Amino acid sequence: MAIRYSIDYFEDRDVIAPVDWTENQNEYASEFNGYLDEDNLPTSALNAARIKDNAFTKLHSDPLPTSTFTVDISTAGWQSTDSTGQRLGSLAIDAKTDGLFICEWSGTHRYVIVPSGRECIAYRLLVDGVTVAESGWTSFTRPRDSVYLCGATPVAAGLHAVEAQVRVIALESALFVPANATTIYVASAGGVSIYVDERELFVKERSR
Repeated sequence: MAIRYSIDYFEDRDVIAPVDWTENQNEYASEFNGYLDEDNLPTSALNAARIKDNAFTKLHSDPLPTSTFTVDISTAGWQSTDSTGQRLGSLAIDAKTDGLFICEWSGTHRYVIVPSGRECIAYRLLVDGVTVAESGWTSFTRPRDSVYLCGATPVAAGLHAVEAQVRVIALESALFVPANATTIYVASAGGVSIYVDERELFVKERSR
């Protein structure tokens, strides 16, 4: 057993409230009722055979098909499903306890038709509609590129949605960057086609 010390010390003429007495008692009671560490567990008391699978960490993955995700260039909004029903990546996770989600997504995009010089593409990763990771904008100067996103967020017990999204825009001018552009157009103005391949979504769930 570990060495525990009194929280409060009393002297003559002290005015003592009841809570002062219980604080010292709680210090010892807590040691008996919990604090499972090296002080009150014998060596090798816990081993792999005594721990249930997925007790601390559980891995989730979206079994994405090898089919290509076709980016809808008729909108400048965020999108997660294409016209054929292909997903960029999504998971529904029912967490049994409070914990931490560590989310990872990766993919490769390619321009099929030579762009007009004004197109930019970006990705983001959301948990329950809140962004946990977001890429910067990639311009037409990289007609084939790969993206990796990683973000972590605490979660409460219950059902949670994890989703990857992509967005394509065409700027007012090739000289503008998205942060400085005064006007944003849909990418279809440039007649470009963009596809996303090799998509993978993983979530590591760590329980409290």
